[in-house]
Amino acid sequence: MFDVASEHNIWTWMNVVYMILAASVLYMNARVRKQNGAVSTGWFLTAAGVLLLSLDDMISIHERLEVLGRAMGGGSGFLHFAWVVPGMIAAAILLFVFALTIRSAAASARRSFILGIVLFFGGAFGLEMLSGAVLSAYGHQSLYTILYHIEELFEAVGIIFILSAGLKDLLQQSSVRRSLAS
Repeated sequence: MFDVASEHNIWTWMNVVYMILAASVLYMNARVRKQNGAVSTGWFLTAAGVLLLSLDDMISIHERLEVLGRAMGGGSGFLHFAWVVPGMIAAAILLFVFALTIRSAAASARRSFILGIVLFFGGAFGLEMLSGAVLSAYGHQSLYTILYHIEELFEAVGIIFILSAGLKDLLQQSSVRRSLAS
């Protein structure tokens, strides 16, 4: 349960909880924005995207893309974890959706959202690819262990920043709603 390198460990479950919380806050914010007449579609889509990310972590969907990733040229070096090849396509779609949300976010929320995205995807792809290259070249050594711990930390902190962005924008939208009601 405490091995970060295995799936379905305590750290994965914590990330799933963070993502579900973030998706819930993003969804609540989308509802408040819609009631305020503000841009809300991106927020609904982002909530769904984060919920899908939690589902992926919960049942390891991305690992099931290994075969497809190998067929697309992955399997060694930086693409040791071949799922990153098709995963990058899914990530590009999510990043497009997140960009819609970021554009309509309050400034403080925008900064948190961007930082969260950089940390989450930097961990999920950048550090995953780096750790794959290290694993390919040197095997399961201490450098690989350090990298996958940092990767999981980046993902967790990234989701917390995305949650924070949702909360910041929700507070902003709630104050707009109160002033509209006055």
